[in-house]
This record gives sequence, structure tokens and C-alpha cells, in this order.
Amino acid sequence: MRLPATSRLLAGWRLIRIPAILVVLYFALHPVLAALSARHGFGSPDGVGLGFLTVSAALVTLRIMLLVVVPAVLTYRVVAWAITRLMGRGTPIQ
Repeated sequence: MRLPATSRLLAGWRLIRIPAILVVLYFALHPVLAALSARHGFGSPDGVGLGFLTVSAALVTLRIMLLVVVPAVLTYRVVAWAITRLMGRGTPIQ
């Protein structure tokens, strides 16, 4: 059995590293927001707390990045790779 090429593994890891980190952060912050919402969310006698607002803003930012930015970057990379392949200009994008 051959060992996989480390350069290909590193290239694959490079493509999914940022989206994977964003997904892990989103899933880590979502229960925190639920706990803060139960304690200091809307309808609380103390009002909306700073922690709740901070975590909410972070989650909204992560959602936008996961739903808009990551697919846009991946689409750009696929289109650039396809154009490079179709044009026949040397080696593929690395």
C-alpha cells in the first residue's frame, strides 16, 4: 500500500481549512448564544446584555461568511480552474 502524496493532502487541507474552522466556531458559539438568550436575551427584566449582543454579532458574521463568502470563493476557484484548463495555459492552479 502506498502512502498518499503529502503535497496533495496539504493542498486539500488548504482548501477546507478556513470553512472547517468557521463551521466549528459556529457550532461552538450556537449553544453559548442559546444559554445567553435564556438568561439575558429578549424579554429579560435586565434587558439585552453585552455578552448576548457580542455572541449574536459573531454568529451573524459567521452565518454570512458561511452562506455567502465561502461559496463565492469556492465558485471563483472552480471557475478560474475551469477557465485555466479550457484555455490550455500550462499547469493547473495550485
